[in-house]
Amino acid sequence: MSVIPAKLTELPMRPPPGKEGRAIKVRCNIFPLRIAAETIAYQYDVVMLPDVPALYKRAWRLAEPLFRDGNKRAYMAFDGKKNAFSTAQIDQTTVKVAVDKDMEEYYPVLGGGGNTSASGSTGSLAAASGSAAAPLYGSGGAPIGSGRGGRGGRGGVRGGGAPVGRPSTASQDPLPSQVSGGKSAIKAVTSRSEEVTITVKQVAKVDFHSLMLFMSKRGPENETALHAATALSTVLRHVPGMTFVTAGANFYSPEDRTHISGGLEIWRGYHQSIRVMMAGHLGVNVDVAATVFRQGGVSLLDLAKNALRVRDISELARIPPAALRGRLNSEFKGANVVTTHRADMKQRFNIGTISRESADSCMFEFKGKKVSVAEYFMSQYNIKINYPFLPLVLKANGKSAFPMEFLTMTPSQRFKKKLNGDQTSDMIRATVQRPSDREKKISTAVTHTLKYQNNDHLKSFGISVDPQPMVVNARILNAPNVVFGNNQSMKGTEGFWKLGKSLAKPSKINSYAFAFFAQVSDKDAREITKQLLHTFRQTGILFASTAECPIRIQNPELSANVRKTLHALATEATKVYNSRCQILFCIAPKGIKIDGGSRVLYEETKRVTLTEMDVLSQCMDYAKVRLERLSPKYSENVALKVNVKMGGATNFVDRLPMMDKPTLICGADVTHAHAGSAAPSVAAVVTSTDNKATKYRTFLSSQPSRVEIIQDMERIMGDAVDAFRLNQKVWPQRVIFFRDGVSSGQFREVRETEIAAIKRAFAKRKLDATQLTFVIVQKRHHIRLFPNDNNQDKSGNCLPGTTIDTTITHPTEYNFIIQSHAGLQGTSRPTLYHVIHDEIKMGSDQMQQLCYNLCFLSERATRSINMVAPAYRAHLAAYYGRMFLEGDFGSDAASALSGTSQEIPVGLRKVMPLMDQHTMYYM
Repeated sequence: MSVIPAKLTELPMRPPPGKEGRAIKVRCNIFPLRIAAETIAYQYDVVMLPDVPALYKRAWRLAEPLFRDGNKRAYMAFDGKKNAFSTAQIDQTTVKVAVDKDMEEYYPVLGGGGNTSASGSTGSLAAASGSAAAPLYGSGGAPIGSGRGGRGGRGGVRGGGAPVGRPSTASQDPLPSQVSGGKSAIKAVTSRSEEVTITVKQVAKVDFHSLMLFMSKRGPENETALHAATALSTVLRHVPGMTFVTAGANFYSPEDRTHISGGLEIWRGYHQSIRVMMAGHLGVNVDVAATVFRQGGVSLLDLAKNALRVRDISELARIPPAALRGRLNSEFKGANVVTTHRADMKQRFNIGTISRESADSCMFEFKGKKVSVAEYFMSQYNIKINYPFLPLVLKANGKSAFPMEFLTMTPSQRFKKKLNGDQTSDMIRATVQRPSDREKKISTAVTHTLKYQNNDHLKSFGISVDPQPMVVNARILNAPNVVFGNNQSMKGTEGFWKLGKSLAKPSKINSYAFAFFAQVSDKDAREITKQLLHTFRQTGILFASTAECPIRIQNPELSANVRKTLHALATEATKVYNSRCQILFCIAPKGIKIDGGSRVLYEETKRVTLTEMDVLSQCMDYAKVRLERLSPKYSENVALKVNVKMGGATNFVDRLPMMDKPTLICGADVTHAHAGSAAPSVAAVVTSTDNKATKYRTFLSSQPSRVEIIQDMERIMGDAVDAFRLNQKVWPQRVIFFRDGVSSGQFREVRETEIAAIKRAFAKRKLDATQLTFVIVQKRHHIRLFPNDNNQDKSGNCLPGTTIDTTITHPTEYNFIIQSHAGLQGTSRPTLYHVIHDEIKMGSDQMQQLCYNLCFLSERATRSINMVAPAYRAHLAAYYGRMFLEGDFGSDAASALSGTSQEIPVGLRKVMPLMDQHTMYYM
């Protein structure tokens, strides 16, 4: 009787590895992890009462030694939420611990300490003298507005904030001074302590055997294997999770931090995750990480000055109240603050909103008469408010109000909103690292910071991590020839090249004009225009007329002025050239806002030209086109964008595998609003219309906020194959689809929704013979490659074309890694490609070469890029599409709809027909 082998995966199986290219070896930031074969582990459900997540870590540090109860091997790894894992079998156990709610918790320096198990903590990690680390404040005890206490000086006042509306009457009963019964770490419980009861109950046994079968290609990646991987991940992250500030798989410390504008600071740390690989063993992926935190322990007033860029408080008073409130809400709504006006009771809360009223103007009833907040603080606490004209800060429930001067930002608080341009630049400058420096820092983390060799939790599970990084086999693929006009070509081996003397497909401009939204003289404006047009012509763009183009200089304070100027210029250009205006060149300071700061000039320009006028626009930064700074290189780069927008092509490549039959190449991405916004997500699909894969049709659609799966795929792909047939006079026989922005956990949903929708579009057109291959393009990973010898570019990164499809890739599924671009600064990030549907059945060499060659067709620069051009174009188009959303999608709208099933109405302005169908306006 024959045994039917288990199906290892629902996704396409990996074909034989590729052979094309020059064989090399590279180092990577993955470290071999092995687990003893005899290891048996158990999962425990963790219940803490009261259920206060802010106290979880502190409570667990106190409780874990009690769970072990003298058994030195019974270490328990806690995930910081609801689960724990141990190799010891423990009966259902309940312990009680007293956690100091006002404890100033110090996160130790990365790399400090000896044995970092942190199990024997006494409940307080005291800050070292002189340390730069920020304290973490506990939450307050009595409710704000309860009116407890009498009067006193500023150093010892009692009571909370002003009780706006109906004051809270709740009170907190003091905890008993002693607790009896069961195991307990409580010795003396003060009124500022919290008694936490922790119960652990065994709920499952962890089966590591299924994980071993999966790694060795003898078993599927089923729920049992995933459960085992989760257990190992929890054990691995327990010690850093208990020691540092965590965010997902990353750990951060305030010790190495950099202040940036807006009251923010960059914290550095490390990423750590488990990878299941072809190598036959697990690996630990370790990388450096950085993120932005709010500056903790600083007065909210000082942070407001910093964020709004004013020198003193009096300047805040000169900002119109509505504008001031709007800007403060934008910066601080949702932030966590702590009160400072009562020494005996620090209240900690999230900012609900910034009030329309100030301490002087906000009135409420107190002891039978109307009083202002300023009068209340003087009467109740003997405190004179220094800045009564500033707006008040309200708690989320809207029942308590606080003057800004009595609030301090709590430390260890991640900033999750969108960074502005200056902050983004600061972030890039502060975090960029050469490959050699990054590799050294990772090595130091493994040996001295994470200390895998000296970790009792890992030892109890039989886990060992090799401190030496993996060295893996790789290949450098052959670069295509970059082809320009007049049969000129250049080898793309180095990942960059000089622009040919003739564009592969030059565009022709018949009618155009220039708008200057900047302080510039008429003479300078004409000279700038002359120099730009000269470079455009030298680059290869054709101009039908030598007549002097219309130029206007306009103050852009109001969107009405901008709109009027753009329409007038288009009309004037049409008259001058006797031809419909095709493109408007707009020059303005970068990031300039109009209408009192409520709109961005760049976005308004795009909305007006593309959705009202059916005209292209090319915006330029005035700082870069000023006569004393205007360079031919900048002008040339602008020319390339203009040429592509108008349907031209900078270059082709001499070969694209799989293009011997009519082939439609697609790219797709979905962009989401920044944190705090309820704006809809925007999906973009770009589809090729020529056999060179340089010209694309663009499809935009809006869908519910933060929905990643493209909802309108059937209609989009139906229109796409129709457009292909219209241009090529034949239906596509193959469709190769590159999908950006999807995580591994969403593969099944993409297959069941997006791929199914594409197949339905084919079926409606009776395209049963059309073959579809669907590839996920992943950039959000932490794999980094480092040269093992002299195979490196000028930046110290691996050479373009470096490809890996063995050892560190998936055990059974079809994925591979390509580092396709030459480094500019910092450490290059390779791209991970994962084939999740494959009807074309391309072999490894064909698929990898196709992906690599498509990276040479970005056309906005003379360089290969880090991902296939169709996915890159879709990414640009999706981001561009957010400018066309209609409606108010601020955080207030999100709050209003939270907890309801109501959808915010989705509106997406339509790009006008000529632009939509015949140009790549987003390039």
